[in-house]
Amino acid sequence: MELIKQVESEYVDKILEGLQKYWNYRANSYSKSNIEELNNFKRDAWLKILLENAPKKEKLRVLDMGAGPGFFSILMSLAGHEVTAVDVTEEMLENAKHNAKHFDLDMNFVQIDGVNLPFEDNSFDFIISRNVVWNLEYPKEVFKEWKRLLDKDGRVVYFDANWYLHLFDENQNKKVKEDMKNMEILFNNNLENKEVFAHGNVSSEELMALEEIARQLVLSKEVRPAWDIKALKECGYDIIKVDENMGRYVWDEKQKLENKSRPLFMIVAK
Repeated sequence: MELIKQVESEYVDKILEGLQKYWNYRANSYSKSNIEELNNFKRDAWLKILLENAPKKEKLRVLDMGAGPGFFSILMSLAGHEVTAVDVTEEMLENAKHNAKHFDLDMNFVQIDGVNLPFEDNSFDFIISRNVVWNLEYPKEVFKEWKRLLDKDGRVVYFDANWYLHLFDENQNKKVKEDMKNMEILFNNNLENKEVFAHGNVSSEELMALEEIARQLVLSKEVRPAWDIKALKECGYDIIKVDENMGRYVWDEKQKLENKSRPLFMIVAK
């Protein structure tokens, strides 16, 4: 039994190491993308969605899980709330600190994995996350940890998609290939659209490495948000709202085309 636990631990550590390497590599380009979002329609669109689904409290204690370069953290801090930004990746948090400094914001930054968070019970009113849950090795354990951290009437709001279901589902694979074909047509017709793809100028080797990691992650093969709803309920949450097409509010036309078969969903739970 101890040998099995050791093998499992080494396996998880290898996945985490791969994810950290990839997102450290992506930190600067991802930060550039976030800055662009802070300077176009997405800033107001995202803030509206977050505040509409937040607990009704004048000053919220917010935990931004997988904060990356700080987009959600900056939005909520600018709105007057107390924000703690957590990420497993050092380079992402360095970018978040830099971006927060640009807006003269005072936030708490913590680099740590998502399972064992160094906060007291009931420390937060609002836990938010975007495109993070699919990365988790133990998503249900993380849900339980979030539940521990939420104060009375606190809420979790997160956004994600079936980013890698096409690796396991033939029908989904066909749809994603069609999306990519349409993007290639757009790219060939307009050279200015060179960076329309979600991973920008990432090398094919890095993308292949990320895909290999995705094959090993538990949620890549699950149909979501159906899996999330079931898992959250099993962890003791009440589901407040599920929206399976948030992209219509927060994505530009290029993103909608690229991710037509992988719509962004939102889950609000308490």
